[in-house]
Amino acid sequence: TDDQNGGTYEKEFSITVTDNSPPAPDTDGTITAAAGVTEPVNIPSTVNSYGTAIDLFDFTLTDGGGGDGLPMNIIALGISVTGTSTAAERSQVTWVLNGPDAASVTGTYDDQSGRIVFGNLTISVADGGNEDYTISGYFNDNTSLTEGHTFILSIDKTGAVTGPTSTNIDDISPVTNQGGTAIDITATQLVFTTSPSGSVSGSPLQTQPVFAAQDNTGNTDVDFSETITLTHNGAGSLTNNTQAASGGVA
Repeated sequence: TDDQNGGTYEKEFSITVTDNSPPAPDTDGTITAAAGVTEPVNIPSTVNSYGTAIDLFDFTLTDGGGGDGLPMNIIALGISVTGTSTAAERSQVTWVLNGPDAASVTGTYDDQSGRIVFGNLTISVADGGNEDYTISGYFNDNTSLTEGHTFILSIDKTGAVTGPTSTNIDDISPVTNQGGTAIDITATQLVFTTSPSGSVSGSPLQTQPVFAAQDNTGNTDVDFSETITLTHNGAGSLTNNTQAASGGVA
C-alpha cells in the first residue's frame, strides 16, 4: 500500500476459523432379534381382521450410547419380503407395526422395492437405550391363497431410515423371521367340486363325486387328510363310500 511519502509498507494479520457444527453422530445403533415372538409363525387363512391379527416378527432397536448424546430417531422402516408368496398375496396381508413409539401403524407392500414400508414414524430410542417393535398381520383379502406359501421378513441397516440429528445404525446382519411365515389354509367346510351322477343300481356311479376341504373363500386345505364317508337319504345303500383325503381332496 502506498503511504503519503511515496513509500510502501506491509501489515500482517491472521484469520481464525472456528467450526461450531456438532460432532458427527455415532454409528453405534443396532437392530437385533427380540424375544417376544417365537418365529416362524404361520398365518391361518381365517385371520381376516385386526382383532384376530397374529404377531409374526419382532426386533429390538438399540442406541449404543457411544458419546454423541443423541437418540436414535427412526422416521421410516422398510421390511424386505421374500419367500414363495406372490406379490398379490403380500398385498393381501395388512401389516401392522406396534411398539413404544408406534401404535397400530399400517404398512404398505411395495412391489417395486419388495418391501413393506412404514412411513412417517416418530420412533426415538434414547441415547444408550433400546425398544422392542412387533409386526403383526391379517388378511384383508383371503381369496386365491396357496397353502404353504411363505413370507420371509427381514430388516437391516438400509431398511431403517434415521433422522438428520440421530445416532446412525452400523452395518448389521439382517434380522429375519427365520424360515418365514407360511400361509395356513384352515378348512371350515367340505365342498363337492364334482357332483355324483349316473346312478344305476349295482353299478359304479358314472360320475364319481369329488370333495375338497376348503375354507370359507374356497382355498383348499392341502394338509387335510381325514377319511370322508358319503351317505344319502334315499332308497338303497352305497358301497365303497369312504375315501381318505389326499392333498385336501377325496
